[in-house]
Amino acid sequence: MSRKRRVLFLIPSLRLGGAERVVALLLRELPRDRFELHVGLVEAAGEFLAELPPDVGVHDLGAKRVRRALVPVARLARALRPDVVVPNLGYLNLAILAGRALLPRGTAVVPIEHTTLSAEVAEQSRPALWHAAYRWLYPRADRIVACSHAIADDLVASFHLAPAQIRMIRNPIDEPKLEAVLASGRSPFPTDGPHVVGVGRLAPVKGYDRLVDAFAQVVNGGIAAELWLVGDGPERAALQARAAELGVAARVHFAGFQPEPYAWMRFANVFVQSSRREGLPVAVLEAAAAGARLAAFDCPGGTREIVSAIPGAQLVADGDVRGLAKAIARALGPEPPPRARLPEEFRLARVIQDYGELLENPAR
Repeated sequence: MSRKRRVLFLIPSLRLGGAERVVALLLRELPRDRFELHVGLVEAAGEFLAELPPDVGVHDLGAKRVRRALVPVARLARALRPDVVVPNLGYLNLAILAGRALLPRGTAVVPIEHTTLSAEVAEQSRPALWHAAYRWLYPRADRIVACSHAIADDLVASFHLAPAQIRMIRNPIDEPKLEAVLASGRSPFPTDGPHVVGVGRLAPVKGYDRLVDAFAQVVNGGIAAELWLVGDGPERAALQARAAELGVAARVHFAGFQPEPYAWMRFANVFVQSSRREGLPVAVLEAAAAGARLAAFDCPGGTREIVSAIPGAQLVADGDVRGLAKAIARALGPEPPPRARLPEEFRLARVIQDYGELLENPAR
């Protein structure tokens, strides 16, 4: 029997977030007969820590900040001697690649890129500097995982990476947990609705201001719907003010953060994604797996790759608020589109198979 491959995932923390959820799920689902799994945390904190199986080695780097993490990572790697190091999130990816010479010889480095990198770089205070850093350091990786074709294409076009260096693997979602939650058959809504739902952090990038504007058009068009925003974040007060300004405050509800929002998706009349950009939106995948009706902006990133693969799901030109209102109204109408089913390429078993193949053979 061949030796298990030792894999060290690296991430700033396991607090709630899309990348953190992906890492926690990979650590839970990768096959134990082939892999010995470890995770190094810049700060050993986060809600997903409790979800890790007991056989995962959890290592607190004690660095608090990414810029102080390189030496602790090097010490840990020399102690563990992993076959593969898998860093996550931009700053940490750069730090590990910059200090790759400190890692044991023969250790492969396979960062996961969770977002459309050129768009994220453009939002930084010194975009030219960050662009140069990614263009200089990312070629040092053995492979880079991109969770959508849009992210992969962006890495090639904007940072001149070789296509052969990039492996496109979808983000996994927690199908067993989703199915267990939905098995209760309980709706979270206090009224019959109809209900419109958005799920995610209340931050500018998620575009909930655009959803509130579209929802107001739906209500003004004569549909007595209710909008539920499931999540929390810095834009909550601004969104409440916008709803009041548009005269729909009584119909816009803030449900707060829900760790398992699947029933909100399943029992809504329509799930809406209004983001300004996405890597591969986990909430849309979860909504599809929950059997929601979907409407989404065709924003930069991988949303199109999900929605276009689902019969009846509605994809609206990015920023077309009137078009989004029409899509919502159609979903609330007498002949709504069909409910979604998660396409096969996004299912958990397929994603774990793809990661397993890559981690066993990360070389280009």
